[in-house]
This record gives sequence, structure tokens and C-alpha cells, in this order.
Amino acid sequence: MSLKVSAFEKEVSVLLKKYSEEELLKEAIRALFEVNPQLKLEVAVELYKDGEISLEKAAEIASMGVVEFREIISRKFGREVDSKGMEERVKKLEKYL
Repeated sequence: MSLKVSAFEKEVSVLLKKYSEEELLKEAIRALFEVNPQLKLEVAVELYKDGEISLEKAAEIASMGVVEFREIISRKFGREVDSKGMEERVKKLEKYL
């Protein structure tokens, strides 16, 4: 197994000579999302659940419609996420009032 790791490290070393770590990481994650679209949904759910993005943005990240994404959220977390999201929206609105 050491040979495989060594070969992998050599490949990465060659790529790092041509590209930055950030570029390689972005490309690797982009490829990972293409191979496993479920990961995009997981990211979108977590960001939405944490109140970092809107429902619309989360649906966009997950590559689905808002209604479909809302249904998934409801099944997965029930009203917990919706009420937390509502609390966040109310706090944001209060800042502007």
C-alpha cells in the first residue's frame, strides 16, 4: 500500500507545480460533486439548517427547485428547521425596523 500512497503523492506533487492548492481543491470538490450529487444536497441542507443561506440559495446549491428542497427538509428535519429559519428571518427583519 505504501507504493500507492507514494505514487499518489508524486502525482499531487506534479500537479502542485502547475496549480495552486486552492485550484486543485476546488477542482477536486467540483469533480466529487459531479460523481456524487448527494454531497451537494448534504452541503445545502447543512448551510440552510445553520441559517447561513436562504431556502432559495440552498435549493440552487442542491440543483433542485425550492418546493422539492423544502419537501426534503421537512421530511428530514420536520418543523425544527423551518422554525429556526423563521426565527433568523424575524431577527434580520427586526434590524431593519
